[in-house]
Amino acid sequence: MTIAVETKKAEDVKAVVVVEEEEAAKQEAEVRAVKDDADEKLGEALPALEAAVKSVKLIDVKAFYDLQKVFTPGRSMIACFKIVCYFLININVKPKKPQEEKKQEYDPEGFWLLSQRELLNDPKRFKN
Repeated sequence: MTIAVETKKAEDVKAVVVVEEEEAAKQEAEVRAVKDDADEKLGEALPALEAAVKSVKLIDVKAFYDLQKVFTPGRSMIACFKIVCYFLININVKPKKPQEEKKQEYDPEGFWLLSQRELLNDPKRFKN
């Protein structure tokens, strides 16, 4: 009788283990799919990142000094420097909206002025 009881307990435990193994296998497949997708996207992104870093290193620092002299930048130039500000400037430094009406027309948020003050004063920081 004890063998029959022990066998029944073992079969019950085995049934639970089988269910848990199936669930673990499903989760493993899902995780593997996410990992494979991430690896694929990383494989696509890394060459682009390496090319971008290489391009930045080829930039002549003198070009940034020329940018300091621009008084009325285009919208695309301001958009570019807005992104650069987000990446390179301390998050606590916020742009100040320009007071002059003419500057408000081309730089309503103040990112060009922030770029001139924080980035273009030391263009060598782009190379580091």
